[in-house]
Amino acid sequence: MRLPDFKVEQWMNDYENDAIYNMTDTCVKSLTLQELLDLEDFDFSNLILDYGQITGDIELKKEILSLYEHGTIDNITTAQGCLQANELVMNTLLEKGDEVISVVPGYQQFVDVPKSLGCKVHLVELDEWDWQVSVEKFRGVLNSSTKMIILNNPSNPTGTEYSNEFLNALIELCKPYNTYILCDEVYRGLNEEVSISDIYENGISTSSLSKMFSLAGLRLGWIKANEYVIHQINVRRDYSMISTGPLVDKLGWIDFKG
Repeated sequence: MRLPDFKVEQWMNDYENDAIYNMTDTCVKSLTLQELLDLEDFDFSNLILDYGQITGDIELKKEILSLYEHGTIDNITTAQGCLQANELVMNTLLEKGDEVISVVPGYQQFVDVPKSLGCKVHLVELDEWDWQVSVEKFRGVLNSSTKMIILNNPSNPTGTEYSNEFLNALIELCKPYNTYILCDEVYRGLNEEVSISDIYENGISTSSLSKMFSLAGLRLGWIKANEYVIHQINVRRDYSMISTGPLVDKLGWIDFKG
């Protein structure tokens, strides 16, 4: 199935670079390269620009892991931004005929990518008065064919933050079916949001340095999940990206250390 136009991305591509005031940007003001390099004294002159460590520099993965409560570096793999991290998860785990539950309003990727794979996508709507949702809405569509629930926490564009109580109740619904919960956590860190991969064996967290770390242009993201899922994703990565590369990995490491 052909993917439809990604409307919000196309609109921003057309207008944001010429705007006097950009009210659509979703990132913290980005660092300059010099500002990034000033954070940590590192000599790049001897950095070998080969493929690097394929699933991500080990020291970088250790820094990423520090954002979570549980896991090892075997629970982490890297991607070129959170957008690709999400796509890798969906393309790896979803197949034609699977059922997916996505929340709306939400990021268009979470609806149209599963549809393009031949999945049946159920839409769960947030309540307009507070942009929250009850677990009962998921109970009404969750069944043995539900392969994945897709959330964004905190949410783009609504700012919705899912409570620990809500997430734990949702997990209990998913456990009998071994349903994955993919949670785009690229805005995690604004408050004390729990990570889905820390509280659920089949929870999959994605994020990047774009939003909270001021490095959207570096295009460095990651996935945290159980080792089986990470292995399957790493197999697929070989067909689409190979690695993020030692230069990007080292610059990302500097941002964490700084």
